[in-house]
Amino acid sequence: TPDDIHDPAWCLTLSSFHLGCGDTYYWKVRSCAPTEGERIHSRWAPPMTFTVKVCAAIEVMHLAPILVAPENGGQGVSKSPGFSWLGFPHTTKYEFILAKDADLTEIVVKEKVPTSAYTYSGKLDWGATYFWRVKAIEPVPSEPSTIGVFTVMPQQPQPTLPAMPVTPSTPLWIWLVIGMLTLLVIVVIVLCFVKR
Repeated sequence: TPDDIHDPAWCLTLSSFHLGCGDTYYWKVRSCAPTEGERIHSRWAPPMTFTVKVCAAIEVMHLAPILVAPENGGQGVSKSPGFSWLGFPHTTKYEFILAKDADLTEIVVKEKVPTSAYTYSGKLDWGATYFWRVKAIEPVPSEPSTIGVFTVMPQQPQPTLPAMPVTPSTPLWIWLVIGMLTLLVIVVIVLCFVKR
């Protein structure tokens, strides 16, 4: 029975029935009125339908950004890594901190970024371990995220070219013999021309 018979309505409350995510439901109505000790009903209205929007089976609410990449404890991360996290709708600014220590006092970079991603443009040290954290700051500040940790890939050894075979150098006395023989040939040729 509606509260206002001239504007009939009925609101489905959570306590009365639970609708399933993604399910479709049908409804219809008819009017009824008591008259002369009897209840008279109208015909049923044509059935109507609605579908509940698809939603997660378990919706998790978080109070701080959730770090996604690089994976916490990750090894072999690039020297110029990309960072991403699960933030909040309508957040316009996050504070990103990257440091060399777990207390975040040896700061490598501290930036304010407009999205839930950041790419470090510098080069981190080979094989070094770094720590990072994010928090929303505008329009509504959040709790800081947990501190993530990762290790940069170790330096790869430079490929070495195969050694060229060492050829022994020609001894000096051989060059002297070649020089003397050459000189002797020249002298013989000159004598042949002079005697003619």
